[in-house]
Amino acid sequence: MNNKKTTLFFAGVLSLIILSSLVSALTVTPASLTLTHVGDEETFVLNDFTGTVTLPSSYTFYADQKPATITFNDTSVSAGETVKATLTSIDAEFSYSPFSFSYPVGNGTENATLTLNVNKGYCDFGNQGKLEIRSLKIDNTNGYGDDEEWYPLDEIQLKVEVENNEDYELEDITVVWGIYNPVTGKWIIDDEEKNFDLDDDERNTVTINFQIDPEDLDSNREDYVLYVKAYSDDSDVGESEQCYSESETVKINLDSDFVILDDLKMTPEKALCGQEVQVTANVWNIGEDDQEDVYVVVYNKALGINEEIEVGDVDSLEKEKISFVITVPEETEETSYKLQFWVYDEDDQIYENDNDDESYEEAYLIIEGGCILAPQASVSAVLESGGQAGKELVIKATIRNIGDKTQTYTLSANNYATWATLTLIDPATMTLDAGASQEVTYRLNVNKDVEGSNTFNVEIKTGNTEKETLRQSVQVTIEKSSFSFPGLSGFAVSNDNWYLWGIGALNVILIIVIIIIAVRVARS
Repeated sequence: MNNKKTTLFFAGVLSLIILSSLVSALTVTPASLTLTHVGDEETFVLNDFTGTVTLPSSYTFYADQKPATITFNDTSVSAGETVKATLTSIDAEFSYSPFSFSYPVGNGTENATLTLNVNKGYCDFGNQGKLEIRSLKIDNTNGYGDDEEWYPLDEIQLKVEVENNEDYELEDITVVWGIYNPVTGKWIIDDEEKNFDLDDDERNTVTINFQIDPEDLDSNREDYVLYVKAYSDDSDVGESEQCYSESETVKINLDSDFVILDDLKMTPEKALCGQEVQVTANVWNIGEDDQEDVYVVVYNKALGINEEIEVGDVDSLEKEKISFVITVPEETEETSYKLQFWVYDEDDQIYENDNDDESYEEAYLIIEGGCILAPQASVSAVLESGGQAGKELVIKATIRNIGDKTQTYTLSANNYATWATLTLIDPATMTLDAGASQEVTYRLNVNKDVEGSNTFNVEIKTGNTEKETLRQSVQVTIEKSSFSFPGLSGFAVSNDNWYLWGIGALNVILIIVIIIIAVRVARS
């Protein structure tokens, strides 16, 4: 009796051990099934599990929402063992993964999840011939991301260098490219460039500029694939003989809360004083969450612009349009003005992405067309004193504000250097209300050799530009330099009558000599 119990006990233990080993063989952790090359019969390697997996002879599943069938040549596979299988019936011209599927193992009571990396190749027949893509260079030229990680609407520049390594010319080479969503199996961009020819050993760089449209994105995905291929479309060669493809995984960031401006335009871009300028833009929500009570602030101090533009609610990966008008002030300096734009959320905070970059844009408005008015002033001038060569000349000028508002004037003079030296302007600046006037004194030292009519300019400035300067010419008459004999009739000696004065002086001397001789004769 005891022997039977012992026998039954050991039999039970042995059964448990056997059952345990079977269970361990059926318990499969998520495995990796990796495609190593392209062809009708694919080679896969199973990893990341222990024991032995019993595979079905075939299994139908969905790859990128398209039906596919995988048929395994061997149904019993150990960890790390290579297994051959045929992948058929993918209803797509091109398919990229990774994607995952589950299938029954063992007696069908357990499931194993396998991840299958499939890349059928961008070239229809794989890389063929000696046409080669030497390099792909990606630059984020304008936006919130960088070269490796983009944001929607970033301006991306892609440079594709293609080389012909054949010993003959290849004609009608086409570069085809696109951004692919490996989950949905859809292209968010699918485009091609103009054809070109390449001589043997010749290279050509194709430059492509593009933006990612937020409406084409999947809000639950950030990883996409950039594909590029170059092939000869020549009728004698074709893609089956000359084709080369490259790919890069790209990340397109979608933060939780981020709203930006895009397609910012001002009409016209060059405006006149007093003109209305139409401003339009798209307000894009490139974040994952819907936003409420969004608004935009536009600012420029010099133009007196500080406006708040209401936008409202903007759903994720959608846009709203804004349009408003700004008026250029009547008197504005002709130059370029930077208008600044910020996007605010419902809490009156500027939107920021995960890199702490603010939602900010700027645009430039050019003002031209004679906007600045000359100083609104009149000038009248009179001779206060002087007017002779070698002496001081004093001019009194009256400045009147003939405009309709208070103006500050800076006073100066020019066009006098050939005949005089300016010594004083008093006052040099003045502020006048509309209709008011004030006198200003100009003092000049006249050169000794000056005579006749001379002019100088009274200058009135309200700014630093030529159009903010008013010039008024003032004419003065200068007499020649002269001298007088003390005690005589007051006639002046000048360069024109000096000989008359010489004769007169000689007569005086002769009379004096005669008187002296007469006196001496009388005494003798």
